[in-house]
Amino acid sequence: MLLQFGSLILVGILWGATNPLIKRGSKGIVHIKGNNKIKQLLLEWKYLFTNINYIIPLIVNQLGSVFYFFVLQSSDLSLAVPVANSLSFVFTAISGWALGEKLPDRSRYSINVVFCLIQLIYFRCTMGNCFNTPWKHAVLLRKTTSLIKFLT
Repeated sequence: MLLQFGSLILVGILWGATNPLIKRGSKGIVHIKGNNKIKQLLLEWKYLFTNINYIIPLIVNQLGSVFYFFVLQSSDLSLAVPVANSLSFVFTAISGWALGEKLPDRSRYSINVVFCLIQLIYFRCTMGNCFNTPWKHAVLLRKTTSLIKFLT
């Protein structure tokens, strides 16, 4: 189970770290102009797929998706999907900040942190480290509520 969680963290890193790089690599696409819509589309594709600053992060991002597909085969779906997506948001913010982008405002960042922590608490509860089984969701709700009050 720990290997699965580590794999989900790796997926979040692969997705999140490449999002700002993909955004940065596709910046010049707005300057591409074609005579008609089909020519415009073909010129945009040519620009993107011949741009090394776009294609390398895209390939790494897609490798993260392939890895995610294999992780899903051995993971609990209700846990894997929110954990990977929440971590992707966090790593997108961190890598964007490292590349000089403005950090998201506090409320958005706090919401993403809360979602990550909810999933970590849920993961801990499903591993049997929480209180009695009937109380797992009540404990999760109580911890989440106190965390939201603390962050706001």
